[in-house]
Amino acid sequence: MDNAVFAKILDEHKELSSLPQTMAEVLRLVRDEGASAQNLADVLERDPNLAARVLRAANSSFYGARREIKTFPRR
Repeated sequence: MDNAVFAKILDEHKELSSLPQTMAEVLRLVRDEGASAQNLADVLERDPNLAARVLRAANSSFYGARREIKTFPRR
């Protein structure tokens, strides 16, 4: 998932609230053009609630994924 898609998910799904420090780090990474999907995955894995919500949003019909997304990318 690229940064633009991730930023759109966060913007459109305000219910993705989580610990302030986790969200601050996620937002910092989304704005950082040098950040990778792996950087985001590393942060999200520290917050299972937020990770589950992001995966649920990514799998919604709105984004039209061709297959179910079950995990975040690994190195």
